[in-house]
Amino acid sequence: MKNKSVRVLCLVWCVAAGLLMGALRGVCKTWLFLLVSTVLLISAALFCAYTRPFKGSKTARLAIACVGAAAFAASAVRNIALRGTGLIYWIRILFLVICMAACLYALSSSEGDGKGLALLAPVLYAGFVLLLFYRESATDPFVSDYIIELAALVIGLIAVYFRAVPRFEPKRNALASAFMALGVMCVCFLIACGVSKNDYFAVSNLSSDGIFTAVGYLAFLAGGILFETEAEKTQKDEE
Repeated sequence: MKNKSVRVLCLVWCVAAGLLMGALRGVCKTWLFLLVSTVLLISAALFCAYTRPFKGSKTARLAIACVGAAAFAASAVRNIALRGTGLIYWIRILFLVICMAACLYALSSSEGDGKGLALLAPVLYAGFVLLLFYRESATDPFVSDYIIELAALVIGLIAVYFRAVPRFEPKRNALASAFMALGVMCVCFLIACGVSKNDYFAVSNLSSDGIFTAVGYLAFLAGGILFETEAEKTQKDEE
């Protein structure tokens, strides 16, 4: 089987496994949920770590870039529609606009001197959202009930960080691929929790961006799983 097909199957597996985890949340016993989730996470990480991404066509890259950019743009429009006030409100909108531009620039092409900085923009915004969530929910007595969802959010943040790693550390591509697979699963898990009808944690509780931001990060990580980065091309050329 060609490496291209293997990577596509890996992405499909990660998305399906993440949605399955979200569907099982609150339905089965906690120990069974954790067991199934651990097996799925480990299998996806190993699957992705031991296969290589491919270059990908410009059309495929642009399609994923447009999905990610559109999702971040939708989040920005939604925030503007809320007509909030204060510095944090405007910082959030600015971050979303930057993430939109970063997705278009970083995912649509395998070339570009500023691509490393563009890849870091979603990393900074993910950390910003996590800090806001902790600030708003630190005194909530029920936040411990959502420990699994918080763990998924933190893994997703780490995965977004590792999305930029191959650009600076080409030798860590396998580790980066493994974390990106975990990140895709965790983001899909949070999306499933957000749209489910149970009483568990919803993505919209993380920030006013909600599902749109999650989709943006899903496209961002999917591009990392599928497509070869310029740093990887340079490394192979040197070999």
